Amino acid sequence: MNKHALLNIKNLVTFWEKASAPFQGYFSGETFSYCRISNSDWPNRVWLEQELDEDVLKEIRELIISSPVGLSFSHWDNIESTNYKLIEQSGFEQKSTQLGMSMQLNQKFKQEQRLTFENVNRVEQAKIWTDLYPQSFKYNISLEILNRTCDKINYYIIHLDNAPIGTVITYQTENAIGIHGLGIVPEMRKRGFAEETMSYILNKAIDNQVEYAYLQASELGKNIYLNMGFVMDFIMRNYIKYAKDRLLV
Repeated sequence: MNKHALLNIKNLVTFWEKASAPFQGYFSGETFSYCRISNSDWPNRVWLEQELDEDVLKEIRELIISSPVGLSFSHWDNIESTNYKLIEQSGFEQKSTQLGMSMQLNQKFKQEQRLTFENVNRVEQAKIWTDLYPQSFKYNISLEILNRTCDKINYYIIHLDNAPIGTVITYQTENAIGIHGLGIVPEMRKRGFAEETMSYILNKAIDNQVEYAYLQASELGKNIYLNMGFVMDFIMRNYIKYAKDRLLV
């Protein structure tokens, strides 16, 4: 994978680690690492620290089956790679894909002024944020995660006319900003609010002399980012494990 794919992954993994650290929920190993937090659907996942092979897949499968917290397995690779077939042959079922994307920040974006953005730093703001998030993503990030990490991770509430309509998260590593969790509630979609939010976040990063932006886009959202100038660097496939027709994670 190219340099920006690796830096994108570094930002993402460090983001997961930072969210898990207050709960002693990050576990690092030679073959794979994972993070898990009780009472939250996120981040709760496993990822490789080495090349993919059958032995490490067996270890990951055993970890997922024995874990008291539901875990998913995230695997990133070059877009054209077929390594994912080995994962599926090992009994994992793909639940989603995301595209790792990057952009050099060298020119500010035209930004409409319909929205306002509130950086979460109080309990009552965190409650609004955690109520909004699952409306877009169908899973929960716990209130306690926000309360214990909002001094290290930027969680924003997106407002239209003082009404909360969405969320976005940013996390900076070195000279790059990772953009995560950008979601607009269903009834407010297809009005350009995601693009306006991205313009706000990217312009703010440029003002802070950040040089690169990274994100992981869904297939549904990728065209927004391609149109803004992002390029695709890798694919991330997220898996769950089934056994005996019973959903384990």
